[in-house]
Amino acid sequence: DVCSSDLKDNIFIILSVVAVILLIISDLLFHIFRAGSNFAEKEINNDLNRKDFVDSLTSVSNKDAYNDYMKKLQERADKEDRSDIAIAVFDCCRLKTVIEQYGHDKGDIYLRNSCWFICKVFNHSPVFRTSEDKFVVFLMNEDFKNREKIFDLFEQRRADADRSAENEWDEIDIVYGVTVYDPDIDDYLTDTVKRAGKLMNDNKNKARAKIKKDDPQ
Repeated sequence: DVCSSDLKDNIFIILSVVAVILLIISDLLFHIFRAGSNFAEKEINNDLNRKDFVDSLTSVSNKDAYNDYMKKLQERADKEDRSDIAIAVFDCCRLKTVIEQYGHDKGDIYLRNSCWFICKVFNHSPVFRTSEDKFVVFLMNEDFKNREKIFDLFEQRRADADRSAENEWDEIDIVYGVTVYDPDIDDYLTDTVKRAGKLMNDNKNKARAKIKKDDPQ
């Protein structure tokens, strides 16, 4: 009985040690994978610091940087079979009105203010100016997981900014659409951008309809 008890104790000790070793190996592999993933993302983001990839007005990444980033991100998404990517398309819908009423210099202020606001809220995500009045943001990792909270924060801060705006060009009048990359329906990330753009246009039309309803004249 003593030998049997000692044997059971030894087996328990051995199994405990094995369990600890497996836990350490699992944790190590997780951090190795995470480090590799972060390195790949950092390598992509480092390219955005090139001078020819910077928009002269807003200082964020320009359309050329966007195209380069999309190509590399697509390669990474295909390789890692990942779908934890959300893409948001923003439209500075008051730009034309501001320029017509107050001039191009005020239009530039409106664009810079809008860009600064987007960057401040999405401060862990790459931001691109893809056309005169449009910006694209990629949400991944923690920003992807917390995207609903981040967009709630966006709406709250925008309301605060509009209340404190002294001029029309200081208001954060931006509409957006956001979608999640879905390999089952999106052949490429560009398809995700198109879906986000369609949502953005739908939201823009809804906003215009509301303005007409509130002010029929």
